[in-house]
Amino acid sequence: MHVGIKLCSAGRKYGRIEAERAVTAVTAKQTVEQLLATISELTAAVARLSGEIESMRAQHAVEVDALQQRIAELSLALALKQKRKDSHNSSMPPSSDGYRKSAPKSLKESSGRKPGGQAGHKGNGMKIVREPDEVKEYLPSRCLGCPRQEECARRVAETRYEYDLEIISRLAAHKVLACNCPLEGGQEIVGQFPAHITGTKQYGNKLKATALSLLTVGYVSVERVRQLLNALGIPISGGTIQNMLTDCAAKVEDADSYIKHKVSTLKILNCDETGVRVGGKLRWAHCMCDGSWSYYAVHDKRGTEAMHDIQVLPNMEGGILVHDFLRSYLNYWKVEHSFCNAHLMRELVYIHECYKENWALELKKLLSEMCRTREKLKAAGLDAFPEKLLESYLERYDALVAEGILLNTPKPVKGRPPRKPKGPRWSLLVRFRDYKEQILRFAFDWRVPFTNNEAERSIRFTKVKQKVSGCFRTMEGAQNFYRIMSYLSSAKKHGVACFDALLDAVSGNALPTVAAWA
Repeated sequence: MHVGIKLCSAGRKYGRIEAERAVTAVTAKQTVEQLLATISELTAAVARLSGEIESMRAQHAVEVDALQQRIAELSLALALKQKRKDSHNSSMPPSSDGYRKSAPKSLKESSGRKPGGQAGHKGNGMKIVREPDEVKEYLPSRCLGCPRQEECARRVAETRYEYDLEIISRLAAHKVLACNCPLEGGQEIVGQFPAHITGTKQYGNKLKATALSLLTVGYVSVERVRQLLNALGIPISGGTIQNMLTDCAAKVEDADSYIKHKVSTLKILNCDETGVRVGGKLRWAHCMCDGSWSYYAVHDKRGTEAMHDIQVLPNMEGGILVHDFLRSYLNYWKVEHSFCNAHLMRELVYIHECYKENWALELKKLLSEMCRTREKLKAAGLDAFPEKLLESYLERYDALVAEGILLNTPKPVKGRPPRKPKGPRWSLLVRFRDYKEQILRFAFDWRVPFTNNEAERSIRFTKVKQKVSGCFRTMEGAQNFYRIMSYLSSAKKHGVACFDALLDAVSGNALPTVAAWA
């Protein structure tokens, strides 16, 4: 009995152990499954985080590249701000340089010669072109008062000449006489005034020409001319002086139209424009000229509208326009175009100084070399570049432009669309690339000037006029001034003195005078 009880107890104990083992196995299995699930979740999380990290790294790399590029742009902008544009590296006029003028830097290369006239140079000093009006002789001081000075043999030891000016105001009284003619039975007959004597009191043509010379090529204001003439004993008002200008403008109107027609038929025409203050507003003075003729017009606008209204360029066919790349000129397709290389070379100087890009300096040197070589070959009697020399110039030109374009093409950034090229370097390179024929027109056709200096010199008086005597009050006054200046500038280019040309104008002979130049 005791043995049975023990066996029962042992059986129950074994069953309990087995049950515990089964529970433990189930619990262990569940724990393993839970651990496996956790490991799987952690693995997925690690993979997801690794992807996010890689994505963030790529994004940060793009942002870093963009920031580095922005830093470079800002650094360059700061350098450009410190390196200002002025007249030597841009198209800005010297008057805009202010007090912070940089040391002069000419676009011309040094010739190595000393300043001044060279050996064999023909002098252009004062010439004695007529017989003296007065001869003065000077005896030795010991001979003065000598009773026997007439017995001495004399000779001219030395002669010196002196040009001087004597200003005399003359007042002429023109009187018409009446006579009782015996041949007419005692009938009274009266004389007539000369054709130019039209009023009871008037000013002569020489005085008018003098006043107009001061107003135009002298750029003196009406008030200052009045003061000057009053100081010489000539009573005159400012209104009368202004009327002289208006009357002269009317008398040269036909001559101005003649000049306008001549200009529109030129084969090589230099064009330029500059701002002028009229009535307190900005207007534009336009110049169209060559070495013999100049035509000026003033207009409210600068571009195509003004050029169409002036009616010179629309009437041209088959010529060549020389200008500084104002796009309005390119609208005239019946003519060929040539760009001013002086403007382009100044821009190349700016690019080299600010961006330190060597292609700009080398391209400037190339243009200068082509210009100098052309002048030397011209002096030797040639009228075109030798074919091989021209080909070598064109190859160097293309290579330098290609170098600049490659250097200034934006590098691709991963993850971003390519940036569009922009900025002054790119704009200048595109001009050299797309307008090669217009820029190098001077190399293909030796009639074409290297620069547009002819027009720039011809219109420069506009700025001098404004500095000396201020702006114009009315558009009519400005138009009258530029009409007279067309006549005077053309006269100067034909070797006619300003005073003589104005004397012809006030005498009513402007048109025959201009026609004689042709």
